[in-house]
Amino acid sequence: MMKAKQMAALVISTLLCLSAQSAVANDRYKATGYVGGALGLTKDNKDGLEDIANQFGVTKEDEDTALQIFGGYRFNKYFAIEGKLANLGEYTISDCCDNIVIEGRAVSVDAALIIPFGNAPLDLQAQVGLAIASIDVKSNFGVNEDSSETGGHAGLALRWHASPTVTTRVGIESWVFDSDDSTEINVTAISIGAQYNFK
Repeated sequence: MMKAKQMAALVISTLLCLSAQSAVANDRYKATGYVGGALGLTKDNKDGLEDIANQFGVTKEDEDTALQIFGGYRFNKYFAIEGKLANLGEYTISDCCDNIVIEGRAVSVDAALIIPFGNAPLDLQAQVGLAIASIDVKSNFGVNEDSSETGGHAGLALRWHASPTVTTRVGIESWVFDSDDSTEINVTAISIGAQYNFK
């Protein structure tokens, strides 16, 4: 009799626990807006800078740290729209006398596919969209240029939901802007960030 009561209590406790987990998971993915920020390590992958550095024997600095601000709206468990303002970093080509600095910022709008890991507080977010970059080229010998480029943005992030309102993420993403001039950039970033989910 005692074993039967203990078994019944265990079954009821398990069901209540599973029900609570399901409720938390459902609350985690309810339709809502969110805002957040991230800090990333960026690398310029543009072959043109490498070619210039190799041709003239100059120094190329193609890595930097950059900040991001993002926000979006999650429509359901699997789909969201996200906008992002990102500093793409600052990159330098220099020798003993001359110095060229290329700096970029980008605004992007992505469609995001969310892949939950069951009831675990983890998911994978894959996103792709359009981006517009503002690129500044400055030098110490009179070559200065500002331009805007249109291109694409894609990213993949592993996210952990610490609570219904707080989500952290670690991700990798890339911006590609095709152009025939010297301001073409192709930047990859690895970042860590957090977001606040509105109730």
